[in-house]
Amino acid sequence: MTDRLQAMIDRLQQLPPQELEEVTDRIEELLEQLERRMPARKTRQSSSSWRDLIGAWSDDDVDEMFAEMDRIRHANPPSPPLELP
Repeated sequence: MTDRLQAMIDRLQQLPPQELEEVTDRIEELLEQLERRMPARKTRQSSSSWRDLIGAWSDDDVDEMFAEMDRIRHANPPSPPLELP
């Protein structure tokens, strides 16, 4: 994972300043979205509680999620039928 990030950083350093600023803004937005999804971790016991997950995905775009699931479904061939003994 860190190798991939380092390779991307190397590529980013070759971008013109205006485009680098745009990429930086998008990365910040993405990180903020991901941080909002993560429940606050207080203790090991409370972080594993199902109550921590309530509302964790409330800011997600449901239409976008369904479109992505539909894309994944259509990108993979159906599994063959099961043969019962």
